[in-house]
Amino acid sequence: YYNHFRLHGHCLLGANLSSEAKDVLQAGAQLVESEFGMHPKIDRNFYADFTWCMFQLGQYEQAISIGQDAVIEMNRTYAKSHKYVALSQQAMGRLDNAITTMRQAVCYETPWDAANLQENRDLLAQLLRASEGEGI
Repeated sequence: YYNHFRLHGHCLLGANLSSEAKDVLQAGAQLVESEFGMHPKIDRNFYADFTWCMFQLGQYEQAISIGQDAVIEMNRTYAKSHKYVALSQQAMGRLDNAITTMRQAVCYETPWDAANLQENRDLLAQLLRASEGEGI
């Protein structure tokens, strides 16, 4: 049943209803923690969507914190675990950190998934082009 919260939150994010998604994801995470305690796979799924949600809401510090602590540290090979951390770092003007994050993504994140690897390479290339424009 916890997955219903996550899927509902994920759908709300896809529909650009980030505030509603945040409420649903928080309710689901609280339920999971009270019923099961900490569970890496469940937590990783919820917190990956929380990271996306916080990015969408412009709460970049939270997106970075949640993404690094609850997703990347838990499993750095998890698909798309680096993307919203890097985009949040970029939004905060920390382009060098965003580049480092995406370099790690290219090295560690789902090396068996060619499509995800290409997405990570594309975002890294975009960040590198941006840094050339800023003279970093």
